Amino acid sequence: MSTPFTPKKSSLLVALAVGTASSVTMAKSVIVELNDAPVAHQMFHARQAGTPMTAEQIQAQRADLTADQNSFLQSLESNGIAYTMESVDIPDAEGNTFRIDYRYTLVFNGMNIDVTDSALTALENMPQVKKVHDVRELKPMLDKSVAYTRANQVFGQIEELTAFDDHREGYEGQGMYVSVIDTGIDWSNEMFGGDPTPPRFGVAPPVAALNNNKVAYYLPISGEGMDTFGHGTHVASTAAGYLAYTPGADGVPNTADDAAVHGMAPQAKVMGYQVCNVAGRCISPATIMALEDSVSPRTLTGHVKPVADVINLSLGGPGGPDDASAVAASNAALAGAVVVAAAGNDGPGEKTLGSPAAGRHVIAVAASNDPGVAPNSVEVFNSTNTDIDASFGPFVAAMSADSNLQQPLDAPLNGFYVFAGLADTPDQVPLSVAGNICLVKRGSTVDVDAADAGTGLFANKAANCQAKGAIATVIFNNTPEPVGEVLAPAASPVFTISGTDGETLQELGYNAAGISNRKIQLNPVDASLYQPGIAGFSSRGPILGSGQIKADLAAPGVAVLAATTKSGPPVATMAHPTGYTSANGTSMASPHVAGAAALVRQARPELSVADIRAVLMNTSTNPRFADGTPKADNIMNDSILAQGSGLIDVKAAVNAKAVMGIPGDGVIEPTLLGSYSFKSLPVIDTRIQHSETVEVTLRGLGNAGDYNLSVANNRDLQIDGIDVSLSSNSVSVSDNGSTTFTVSANFDGDKVRSTLLENGQFLETMWYVIAERSDGSETLRMPFYLKPRMSEPAAVVGTQSETFNGTLTAGDQNTQAVAGVTYQDFPVEVDASAFRLVGDLDYTSNGVDDVDLFLLDPDGNQIASSTNAGGPEHVEANVIQPGTYTYRVSGWLNGPVETTLISTQELGGIAPTVSMSQADFIGSNGESIDFDGEVTISWAANGGERKFEVERSSDGENFEAIALLDASVTEFTDSELGNGTYHYRVRSLFDGKIGFYVSAPSNVKSVTIDQREKTNLTRKVSMAISNLDLSNGIFSLDMALTNDDSTDYVPLLTYRIKKIKSASGTVKVINADNGGEGSKGNHAIFDYSYQLGNDDVFSAGETTEARHIRFADPANELFQIYVKVTGYRQLESGSTTQASGASATAETDEDPSLFDQLVEVTVNPITGSVVTQLVDELP
Repeated sequence: MSTPFTPKKSSLLVALAVGTASSVTMAKSVIVELNDAPVAHQMFHARQAGTPMTAEQIQAQRADLTADQNSFLQSLESNGIAYTMESVDIPDAEGNTFRIDYRYTLVFNGMNIDVTDSALTALENMPQVKKVHDVRELKPMLDKSVAYTRANQVFGQIEELTAFDDHREGYEGQGMYVSVIDTGIDWSNEMFGGDPTPPRFGVAPPVAALNNNKVAYYLPISGEGMDTFGHGTHVASTAAGYLAYTPGADGVPNTADDAAVHGMAPQAKVMGYQVCNVAGRCISPATIMALEDSVSPRTLTGHVKPVADVINLSLGGPGGPDDASAVAASNAALAGAVVVAAAGNDGPGEKTLGSPAAGRHVIAVAASNDPGVAPNSVEVFNSTNTDIDASFGPFVAAMSADSNLQQPLDAPLNGFYVFAGLADTPDQVPLSVAGNICLVKRGSTVDVDAADAGTGLFANKAANCQAKGAIATVIFNNTPEPVGEVLAPAASPVFTISGTDGETLQELGYNAAGISNRKIQLNPVDASLYQPGIAGFSSRGPILGSGQIKADLAAPGVAVLAATTKSGPPVATMAHPTGYTSANGTSMASPHVAGAAALVRQARPELSVADIRAVLMNTSTNPRFADGTPKADNIMNDSILAQGSGLIDVKAAVNAKAVMGIPGDGVIEPTLLGSYSFKSLPVIDTRIQHSETVEVTLRGLGNAGDYNLSVANNRDLQIDGIDVSLSSNSVSVSDNGSTTFTVSANFDGDKVRSTLLENGQFLETMWYVIAERSDGSETLRMPFYLKPRMSEPAAVVGTQSETFNGTLTAGDQNTQAVAGVTYQDFPVEVDASAFRLVGDLDYTSNGVDDVDLFLLDPDGNQIASSTNAGGPEHVEANVIQPGTYTYRVSGWLNGPVETTLISTQELGGIAPTVSMSQADFIGSNGESIDFDGEVTISWAANGGERKFEVERSSDGENFEAIALLDASVTEFTDSELGNGTYHYRVRSLFDGKIGFYVSAPSNVKSVTIDQREKTNLTRKVSMAISNLDLSNGIFSLDMALTNDDSTDYVPLLTYRIKKIKSASGTVKVINADNGGEGSKGNHAIFDYSYQLGNDDVFSAGETTEARHIRFADPANELFQIYVKVTGYRQLESGSTTQASGASATAETDEDPSLFDQLVEVTVNPITGSVVTQLVDELP
C-alpha cells in the first residue's frame, strides 16, 4: 500500500488529469454510491443457486442499472444540483484514445462526479443515494520467497516455469487469469517471456494481429501505456512471472552468480490495469473502474474479454470496509474473483490497515521476511577493545533494506556507540555521536507537552543521527522482543535489535563524554541467525468500525527480488538498468498470495471464492524457520493482528481435506470466514462472569476424518480471569459433510479490572483454535480476536461536546517540532461521570494535506491515535480517570490548513463523595491518625446505584476492592488494621451493558494507623508555670510540660483538671478545650498534642509549648487543682490497644491503672505562688 520509497504516505503526489475539467465553481470530486446493489450481487446469488449468469444476462442487468443511473442524473438536474461527470481518455496500442465515463454497475453502483461544496448536502439527501464518498488517493504499496511459501511443492515433477513448457503434470497456474491493478506492466521483461509484442488493449476491438502471450489483456486507465514506474511489473512478475535470471553480486547478466527467479503461478495469464501514474499516484475512481473491468465478460467498449480468476491490489489508502474501493473490491469477490490486497506499510501501529484491504471479502496480506533475508548480527568487544567478547551475543540485528543507500552491508563495521535517547528531534542526539554509532531507543515523545516532541518514526530517528555524523544507527525496542524489519531510508546503515539486547549495551556503560566503554561490531548477514517474523512496517488491524481481523494472511515482503522496468522518468521509481530489483513492502507480499490463490483455484475448481480464502487461512502456519518448522504458538509470537492466520502454505492449501470457519450470508459476510472477531466488548470491571460464544463449522472436502481441537494463546489468555473454552475436544467430519462446535471467550469481570489498564496499557485477547487431524496429516487453524474494554452503562446518561478550531501552518511528518505551527494541543477537562471520550477531526484539504490526531491521558500516555493517509481522523478511548485529556492535532504533510475538532464525552453515573469518621488525632501535617486499627467511612447515594464497592490502598496508587455492598448500605467499617497508612475510595456500580457499569473512583480518604497504649505520665512530667496574673476575678497562668522520663511518648498528650478545691467552692476553669469546669464529672481538659514539635513526639527531655489556663476566682481565694497528665506509647502492629474512639476531649477514667496517680497544684492568687505535689487520690 505504500511506495517503496516512503515509510507512510507519498510525498511525491502530482495531479493526474482525468476527464473533462469541471465547469462548476469550487468543484469537489466525489463518488456517489446508489442504493440498489450492483450486478455482482445478482451474479453471486445466481452462482449459489447453481445457475450462473451468462455474459448476456450480466450485460442486460448492467444496462438496467445504467438506465436507473441516467434517471438519477436527470433528477439531479431537476433539483438544481449542477454536476460534471468525470471521465478518462484511455489509449490503445496504436495511441488512439477512448473517452470512458467513471460510471460503475458491476462491482459498484454509482459514478464519479464533480459538484460544488454547497451542493453536497442536497446530493447526500437524494433518496437514491446510499453514500457519498470522497475520492481517495491510493498509493502503490523472489528468488527464495516462492519456495518459502511451498508453492513449488505443487508444481509438476517437471516444473513448467517458462513460456515454452507444456507438460501439464502439476499446478503452475495454467488456465488462470490474474488481474494486476497497479502502475502497469513492462511486458517486454524476460519474466513475461521477453516478448515486446503489446498485449490486447481493453478499449480496442479484437483484431487478427498477434498479442502478447503472457500479458493477455491491458487497460491503461491512467493513460501512461507501458509501466515506467516498475511497481506493477514487480508485482505481476511475483504473482505469475516466468523463470528468468537476474544478475548476481557482480551486476553482470549471464554469469555464474546469476539468480533464478520465477513467480508463484508462472503459467497464469496476466491482465494488466494501469491506474497509477508515473509518480505512483492512484485515484479510487480509476481503481474501481479496473475492478469492474476485471470481472466483466465485456470490455468497456462492449467486446468479449477474459475474466479474472484472481485480482491483486498492491495499493491502498485510508478507509474502512465501507469505503468505495473496499466495497468495489468486495463486490468483485462476489462476482467470482479471489481479491487480494496489500495490508499497507504503516505499521507497526494498530488500525493502520486501510482500503481496499479492509473489504469484508478481500484477502489482506501482511509482509513477512523469508530465509533469503537473513539478519545481521552485533558483536561486543572485550574490555580492552582488542577482540570480540564471546560472552556477549552475537545479538540478532535486522537491517533496514532502505538504508545504506539500499545496499547490504558487505563488510563488518565497528565503532564506539553513543546513546541518543529516542532521537526524536535533533537536540536529543549528542554531538559526540559524530564518527560513532548512534544507539537509539524505540519510542516517541508525542506525550511530551513541549516543542521538542516527536512521534518515534524510524526514518526520523535515523535522519537525526545521520545529520550529527553517525556512521550507523542501531534502534533497540522499548519492549524485550525484537523490532523486526522497518522502513528507514538513509545513506548510512540502520539496524534494529531487541529491547533486551539494547539494555545490555546500555549496562556496559559510557565515559564522561557519553561514548561507550566498549566497541561493537555490525556484521554482514548471517544465515544461521535467521528468525522468521512479520515485518515491522506491515500494517495491522483490526478494522476500524467492523473490528474484523486483518491482516488475513502473511507472505514474503522483505527484499523480494523480481522484475522491474529498466528505465523510468527522473523521479523516484523502482526502475533498474538490469530489469530486476529487490523491494520491501506488503505490495510485494500480496502477489505471493494472489499467485497462491491462482494455484489453489486451478487445483481445486470446486471451491468457492470464500472457500479458497478460508483454505489459505486454515492451512497457514506461524512464520517458518529455514528448515520449514513454524515458530511455536506463544505470546511472544507475532500477533494475530499482524499476521492474521499466518504464513501461507500453498501445498497444504491445495491438499486441504477440510475447511473451518464461521458461516455468513455471503454478501454482508463471506459464506465462510476463516477468522472471527468478537470485536470490542465492555467486559472489564463488570463484576460478573460473562461468556461470548460463536459456533464454528468444520466441513469436509472429500476426505472424512477425526480432528482434535485445542486453543493456542496468542495474546492475554494468560491473564487471571480470562480463558477460552471449546464445546468439544474432538469432532468427526464425513467426506463432504460438516460438523460444528462452539468457541467461548470467558471473562471474570471481578478479576479483570481497570488496574490492568493503567499507564496507557490495554488488553487484546487473541488466540487460535487448532483442528489437528488424528492421523497427523493436516493441521487447520483459525484466529480469534476480542478486545476487552471498560464496563459501560446500559444507557448513556448524557453527552458533553466541545468544538475546537485550529490552524496548522505546516506539516513535518509528525516530528512535531514547533507548537502552534506543526502541531496544536487542545486540552479537555473530562468529567468524573465520563466513561468514553470521542474525537473527530476534519480539515480543509487540497487533496495533498494530511493531518493526524492523537489522544493523551492526564498522565501523558498516548491512549488513541488516528493516522489515516488523509482525513477525516477519528479517535475514541474509554477513560478510567477524570482529569485533563489532550487532543494533539499533528501535521504530516500540509500547508496552512484549517482544522475542526469535535470532542464528545459520553457520560454515565458518578461515584459518591466519601467522608471518614473522626480520627483519634490529626497530625501536624494534617494526616488523620487512628490508634485502634478501626476506621469507618460513609457516603450518600446519588441515585440509580445497584451496589457500592469499597477499595483500599497502602500506597495511594494501587487499590484493591475489599467490600461489595448493596446500594442500601452507605457505611463501611474496616477493623483489625495493622500500623501503616491506608487510603479508601468508593465506586458506584450501575446497570451495565454487560454486568455492572463501574464508575470512576470517588475522592480518597486516608488514615494512618498507629496503634498506641494510653499511659499515665503524671509522675513522669514536670510542670513549668509562668505568667501568673489576677485581674477582675480572673486568675491565669501559662503551663508547659517537660518529659522527665527516658521514654518518648506520642499524642494524645492531655492535661486533665479533675477537681478544684477552694473555701467558697466558686473557682472554676473557664477556657478548657472541652468546656469543662474542673469538677468531678465535668473535667477540664487541655490538649498538649499540638504543643509538640513537627515530629508529633513528646521526646525524652522535651518541654512543650505552654498553654494559657484561666480560672474564674471571684473571691480571690487560694485553691487547689488536682491534675492527671496522660499520653500514649506506641505499640507494635497488631498489639491490643486501649484507645478505641480516643480523643483529647473524650477520655475517661475507666482503666483503674490510670486512676491513682495525680498531682496537686496549690495556687495562691494573692501571693502569686504555686506549689505542686504528687498525691495518690482525690481528696
